[in-house]
Amino acid sequence: MLKKLTILILDAEKDSREEMQDFLQREGFKVLPANSAAEGKLVLQQTPVDIMILDICLPDANGMELLKEYRVKYPNLEVIVISGFGDINSVIQALRLGVLDFLKKPVGVMDLEMAFERSHNHNIRIQDFHLQ
Repeated sequence: MLKKLTILILDAEKDSREEMQDFLQREGFKVLPANSAAEGKLVLQQTPVDIMILDICLPDANGMELLKEYRVKYPNLEVIVISGFGDINSVIQALRLGVLDFLKKPVGVMDLEMAFERSHNHNIRIQDFHLQ
């Protein structure tokens, strides 16, 4: 049986965050929502997280700077970057930092599934996921 994965969704947009959270919880994942960099940092300090969905536009921090910081502090953390603005420089920078994917908002279910399938550490396929 597969480990129940913990996913942190760090997105300031409530509707976007809740839509992803609802879907992932229905699929059996443990989901921890955060709407700010400060809240996300607190979650990461208190709870082991397998995958983080990180919006690069946060009200209290630059998501790309957070990504660089998290790459050092949490080297095994898989990251999916999301943004309402998909400028090519941000995409390239995120991919060079080893993210699973860079998804443009609104994030669709198929986008998440494909990003999870590219997971380096977990070989996640949502359709094959089983609860503990």
